[in-house]
Amino acid sequence: MIAYDRWRIEDLKHDLAELDLELPIEPFGQGHSKVMAPAIEYFTECCVTGRLRHGGNPALTASVLSAVVVSDRAGNPMLDKSRSRRGVGRIDGAVACVMALGTARRFVTEYVDGPVVAA
Repeated sequence: MIAYDRWRIEDLKHDLAELDLELPIEPFGQGHSKVMAPAIEYFTECCVTGRLRHGGNPALTASVLSAVVVSDRAGNPMLDKSRSRRGVGRIDGAVACVMALGTARRFVTEYVDGPVVAA
């Protein structure tokens, strides 16, 4: 399953249709959403417990370092780059990783013990 942000997804769907490709895609809400909050919590759990392994990927490392977790009034977390002390870094890799983990967790029926690998 491939998670996607709804922003401009119609362009991708059009391109995929022209190529006669059907991919298993699933919308994934951004910001303070009911799917993003649990995904950020799961990402954090995997990082803190040492289960997330990314092979030292420098782009993902920089992206995660540029992301700051902020909470809304209800305590729901969201990734934010505007509050980063690292300046104008991009957080797209961190968001993609969170979305991938959150989507995988929703579609896996059994708990898998061991490392979670992010490329």
